[in-house]
Amino acid sequence: MKKKFLFIINPTAGNGRSARSIPKIKGAIDNLHAKSPEIKGEVITTQYKNHATELVRAYQNNYERIIVVGGDGTLNEAINGLDPASETIMGVIPEGSGNDFAKMIGMKQDIDTNIDIIINHEQIKTIDVGEIEFIENGSTSRPQTRKFINSAGIGFDALVSDLKNRSRNFQGFSQYIWSIFQALKKYSFLDINAAFDKVTNEVKKSLLIAISNGKTYGGGIKVNPNAEIDDGLLDACIVYPITIPKILWHLRKFIKGTHGSLDIIKLIRFKEAEIKTEQQAFIHVDGEVISDKATNIKFIVDPKSQKFLVNESSL
Repeated sequence: MKKKFLFIINPTAGNGRSARSIPKIKGAIDNLHAKSPEIKGEVITTQYKNHATELVRAYQNNYERIIVVGGDGTLNEAINGLDPASETIMGVIPEGSGNDFAKMIGMKQDIDTNIDIIINHEQIKTIDVGEIEFIENGSTSRPQTRKFINSAGIGFDALVSDLKNRSRNFQGFSQYIWSIFQALKKYSFLDINAAFDKVTNEVKKSLLIAISNGKTYGGGIKVNPNAEIDDGLLDACIVYPITIPKILWHLRKFIKGTHGSLDIIKLIRFKEAEIKTEQQAFIHVDGEVISDKATNIKFIVDPKSQKFLVNESSL
């Protein structure tokens, strides 16, 4: 018989907040098992980068529910461990620094509330999953692929993610803003040619192309405010060349999601995209940098391909 719940916990997420949640999660599992002996659960902590991917690959056939306790990065690892044919239902208890995807599915900041939602409720939503395929400059090997659940990006925002992940200054949203200021000191524009749904857009120079399944990234910046996680589409925000003073002037609009009317912005909704860069570029998925020398990059959406436990009352 399948055990019902596997909790994969990244003990370093949220500056150790995930690790501090372990006793409450184990206590909730024990209480549930005492009431319903047929329902079981287990907790495993990750030990190194991409360990969550390995754990999901190893255990997905033994559990009906796999719950990630951590941030968007740990959730990304888990999603990339799932077999396409898997019927496992995923969930997330947001204990990371940004937790943007968890907010899209109505999860709260309170650990007790989230445990209750996961264990005692059967609210399930089938959502889209994005995929990026890329070739690195000078590589003769096959293209690399990676799924993403909330966001991906090319250029400046990927550099910001890299700096954020290396930083020990601040936490959460403040850390992301600090990383933006650091990235402004060293970034140069990319020469890009892009086609969305096979329609060529001569982007030429750009600051970044942010691809989203969800509305926000960086702990709440509404980069693609029209995005929905179950509409069968991905959303792109292209930011054309802009001076540093203008970036700072318009930053509040990006945070609020009111930047779409700016002449340096183009918002596009699509099912597939092909983007070529003249220079090697940083790219990220769900806030984790996966290359700093990508050149040929493709995006596709796998519509309504993954079931998630959600908090319907907050959607």
